[in-house]
Amino acid sequence: MLLALVVFREKTVSKYHIAQLNIATLLAPIDSPQLSDFVANLDRINALADDSPGFVWRLQTEDGDATGIDYFGSDKIVNLSLWDSIEAFTFKKPFPVSAGRPA
Repeated sequence: MLLALVVFREKTVSKYHIAQLNIATLLAPIDSPQLSDFVANLDRINALADDSPGFVWRLQTEDGDATGIDYFGSDKIVNLSLWDSIEAFTFKKPFPVSAGRPA
């Protein structure tokens, strides 16, 4: 997984944002049983970001997530989001233990 934090200047507004990019290599196809818990929790996890103070934007298709974007190959998934500050980007809510992670 690649994590990049980038500060960029928006052309239309004199403000900086934090851009967060994750590129993950899948160990199984996105529609496989191995990733079913992960996929089942995408809407819930994305909603946490969307509703967070300081959230600006995230890359998504009409389906509401970025798993269908095949720019880096079918074995990769991408998450890209913009935040209005590093403080907003820092996740402050407790992460749900049942979000598809093995016990």
